[in-house]
Amino acid sequence: MPKPELLAGLPIGIVERSRGRTISDGEFAVLTSMTWTTGQMHANKEFMKKRSQFGERILGGPVVVAVASGIQYQSHWHRFTEKYQVKAIAAVGVDAKYRGPVFPGDTLYVDVCLADARPSKSRPGQGVLIFDDKVVNQRDELVLEMKRTLLFERTDEPYLD
Repeated sequence: MPKPELLAGLPIGIVERSRGRTISDGEFAVLTSMTWTTGQMHANKEFMKKRSQFGERILGGPVVVAVASGIQYQSHWHRFTEKYQVKAIAAVGVDAKYRGPVFPGDTLYVDVCLADARPSKSRPGQGVLIFDDKVVNQRDELVLEMKRTLLFERTDEPYLD
C-alpha cells in the first residue's frame, strides 16, 4: 500500500471535543506535589480562602498543559493517527495562554482543532501539524488556550506507540 500524500485529506479546521476528565482532590494534591508547584496558591487551601480572589487552590499552569495534553491524547490521537495515517516524529513546541483557574474537582474538556498542516521546509517528506486547543471546564469556561506544533510523516503501516 503506498503512503498517502503528505497533506491529503487532513481535517483542517474541524473541532472535536474530548471526553471529560475530572481532577479529584487527591489527584490535584498528587499533581501539585509531583511537579513541585507547592507554593501557597497551589497547596494551601486556608491561605487561598483568606487571601485570594479564587477562594481555593488552583492547579499550576504547566500542570494544566500536561493534563490537557493527556486528555487530548487519550481522546483523539489514536483515532487521528489511524484514520489519517499520521506518524508523529517530534513535538516542536507548545504555546500556552492561561485564561482561567482550574480547581480541585473541576472537569476539563479539550476542544481540539487541526489549524494548519504544511510540508516541512527543512525535512523533505515530513510535515508540520499545528493544533489550536481550547481547554474548558464543566461550566464551559475557557481555562487554557494551547497551540501545539508537531513534526509528522504519513505512513502506510499501522501506527503503534
